Amino acid sequence: MRSLVFEKHLIFFAPVASFGGQPVILRILHQRRNLAGLTYLDDLQG
Repeated sequence: MRSLVFEKHLIFFAPVASFGGQPVILRILHQRRNLAGLTYLDDLQG
């Protein structure tokens, strides 16, 4: 899973085999309203 910051949003995406390995958006979070999502990103990055 990867993430991308766009304006005030954090977008999580990953390649999905059933879509031919194309990237699929899994979750979009507003940075200010969802601090748990940002913690999740920190956990992914190790």
